[in-house]
Amino acid sequence: MNQNGFLKIAAIGIVFLANAGVATSNVLEPIYNTSNPIEHVLSVGAWDTTSYNMNGMTVTANFANGLSETRTWSNGSVIGTDGWSLFINQPSGVPLAQISTMWYGFTLDVTSNDVRITSLIIDGLAGDTVFDVNPSIDPSVSTDLSLDGKPVGTGYKDYSGASSVRMSNDVTVQATYGTQVALNGRDPKGDLYGTLTLAFSNPFTSESQLYFVSDTDNVDRSPVPEPATLVLFGVGLTGLLGSRRKNQRKLSSY
Repeated sequence: MNQNGFLKIAAIGIVFLANAGVATSNVLEPIYNTSNPIEHVLSVGAWDTTSYNMNGMTVTANFANGLSETRTWSNGSVIGTDGWSLFINQPSGVPLAQISTMWYGFTLDVTSNDVRITSLIIDGLAGDTVFDVNPSIDPSVSTDLSLDGKPVGTGYKDYSGASSVRMSNDVTVQATYGTQVALNGRDPKGDLYGTLTLAFSNPFTSESQLYFVSDTDNVDRSPVPEPATLVLFGVGLTGLLGSRRKNQRKLSSY
């Protein structure tokens, strides 16, 4: 999260609104997958993370019939062809470019009676976006310029002051963070992840609505040449300059 705490997308708080009522006991403690792969990035930046800063990330819905659909995030939402969507909550009169999902979060919605979602996978790295899960403001335990993250939890509030974790009584949600992210040449500190998976104990249908708030940052994924590549480049450049000097001496002798 940015150090002034402005436009970081706060905890993964999850709200599952269903006809059966709501509860806060159906959100499991998050799982942090620290096995490979590890994604190395140039830097953490774009502190003013909004829905537009996440353009390009992908969202995959897995269905109870064994099929799946992947859509690309654009201008605040993804819309599936089978009657499902994930979008930023937009207060009336507030442009999308000014919305901080730190306060308003995402909504998963299903409009078709035939759609039964078993899990949702958000690949933030596809849109240069990462999930910040470490609530510490101590820079020694956080990736540079990434502080005050929020993981899934019941101890956080949304913009209205209500608990950011509410769940229907008959459904349990398990959040799993994957693909650790670290700065180039460094080991990961365990605070940044590139993917988020939300798995449902019972299929998510048109009778329910999921709301969640997720703390994110943007990263620069520009490729950096390996040290060996830089050495070879330097050797090649030296050889090229030497060859040009030889040719110039030959020409001057005529």
